[in-house]
Amino acid sequence: MGKYKKKASNIWIKLTQHLKKDWYRYVFDTIVVILGILIAFSLDNWNESSSRRALTRAYATSLISDLQDDIEEVGIIQAEMREYVYRIDSLANYVRNTPVEDLSNLNLFPLLTGGNRPYSWNRVTIDDLKQSGVLRDKGNQVLSRMIAEYEALTMHMNEDYQVDLNNRERVSALADEIVNLNYTNFKQLAAGYWNPNAYHITTDNFRESEAYMEAQKDGLDLFTNDEARINQMVNGYLRLGWFLNIRANIELPELIGQAEEIITLLNENYLD
Repeated sequence: MGKYKKKASNIWIKLTQHLKKDWYRYVFDTIVVILGILIAFSLDNWNESSSRRALTRAYATSLISDLQDDIEEVGIIQAEMREYVYRIDSLANYVRNTPVEDLSNLNLFPLLTGGNRPYSWNRVTIDDLKQSGVLRDKGNQVLSRMIAEYEALTMHMNEDYQVDLNNRERVSALADEIVNLNYTNFKQLAAGYWNPNAYHITTDNFRESEAYMEAQKDGLDLFTNDEARINQMVNGYLRLGWFLNIRANIELPELIGQAEEIITLLNENYLD
């Protein structure tokens, strides 16, 4: 046992002497190893951060494109709604100021509203953002909140559309019992005067059209001159117009404003 202790002591002495002689080399090697590890970690973090920034920039560009498409689509629907509100007001004024026996089937024709298209939201980028976790990064809280509010409002507008659709179906059923649409040139009439892009259809310019002149030859009358039923139809359209007015002049402008704010935030913080 003493032999082994002596041998171990000699090894320790030699190692100590060696370290005393070349200690700076070992310190230098250790520092180099530590620096190498730190640099490797830094490069890895830098690469990850760079990839994250690139991903965020790509999402920002894609989301801006989606929101701009939403704004354009909403603008079209908003114009349609305002045209329908205008027609409903014209319908109410015409019935209010015309004796029931003088109401013209053909004059009522262009004042019965069509139906605005359903909303078509571009949600692919928003859904990808949720799954990527980018919005959970520090500094993205404002963007995350704004996107959540925007998405919530789009869902609310979808619910509103369903409400408006139900109201429109009910009032259309009333109109079908009063106004006769069975004109020989129905397609021409419908194409020219139920098209919301032909804004501000009025009874006057309707009467000046070629389609109106042709339809007059059919001599169609209202199915009924029952004033109560006609007023019931007008009431239904007025109720629909009230809701469409709220959508077109309050809710949709708010939605467009939110989309524009998000676009501004993305441009200022992620693309500049």
